[in-house]
Amino acid sequence: SYAFDQCDNLDSVSIPSSVKTIGEGAFFGCKLSTITIPNGVKRIGNFAFHGCEFTKVTIPASVTSIGGLAFNLYNDRLDAVTFLGNAPAYSLDDNAIMGDAWNHPFTGMKAVAYYPAGNKTWTTAAKEALTGDGKIEWFARNADGTIVKNKNPMTAKAKSNPIVVKYTKLRKANQVLKKAKAFAIANAKGKVTFKKKSGPKKIVVSKAGVVTVKKGLKKNTYQVKVTVTAAGNSGYKPITKNVTLKIRVK
Repeated sequence: SYAFDQCDNLDSVSIPSSVKTIGEGAFFGCKLSTITIPNGVKRIGNFAFHGCEFTKVTIPASVTSIGGLAFNLYNDRLDAVTFLGNAPAYSLDDNAIMGDAWNHPFTGMKAVAYYPAGNKTWTTAAKEALTGDGKIEWFARNADGTIVKNKNPMTAKAKSNPIVVKYTKLRKANQVLKKAKAFAIANAKGKVTFKKKSGPKKIVVSKAGVVTVKKGLKKNTYQVKVTVTAAGNSGYKPITKNVTLKIRVK
């Protein structure tokens, strides 16, 4: 345990293929800028690479378990993790360290992680056990290296129902509602666009989500149906949601 703890001058290391376990705190606080974990390693212990400085790491298919805080917390440089095999179990070498939320291998980290497409061991529970309170984006990767696009997590709804427009102001001029006033959009991946499906002609919705209520509309409550589309990106599919705005002129 803690074999190279706090070796500040250690920036690279060659781990022999004969190694089966990388022990607790083995490279804790080292300045490792790169690391290659050989196929054959089965266990990565608590704090094993805690605080190291490498930006990418590949977990070989031989690894079956990873301990608490193995890669995390102080390593804000790690941005990509690639798993080559089944989902490793999250297991501690001893009792809880700082409460359950702090124990997980990637606690406190923001990174992208890839796992083999079609591998059924990569369940939501398995990913959550490795992630803890980290912000890991998970993607399945095909054998040819292409990414299987995730479902777009966008949510879309009216900011409030109804949205109130004052008639005294509308008698004098068009009333413009900015996107943030009309819509509540969250977690969209890719460019978001808006298109009016139905509703009064005097209520216009721009492609950017700006709602214009035109002068002359009478007092009443109006429904406007809008499609909201997130275009997606290299990791997420496009998605379209239907939103109904209720606009009350009073």
